[in-house]
Amino acid sequence: MDLGEITIFSGLNSFFQDHYDRKETLLKLMQKLEHLDEKNRILMVTHQVVISSVTGINVGSGVAVAYSTTDGSAIKISMP
Repeated sequence: MDLGEITIFSGLNSFFQDHYDRKETLLKLMQKLEHLDEKNRILMVTHQVVISSVTGINVGSGVAVAYSTTDGSAIKISMP
């Protein structure tokens, strides 16, 4: 797909069933989101528990969420 460089980031780890610390994971993610360049679009792949914690949107497999770091708004994008 040639979407750019792949980077592993611990702020996207799943804390479902306490695999990782929820508070620490979300803190890392929110700090990362605060410092992103608004001119760039970034694709992040993570787990339902992380997505719903940040956006308030519950998602299933194959569903995406577009999130604005500018105002915190989010929309669910379902693919047919």
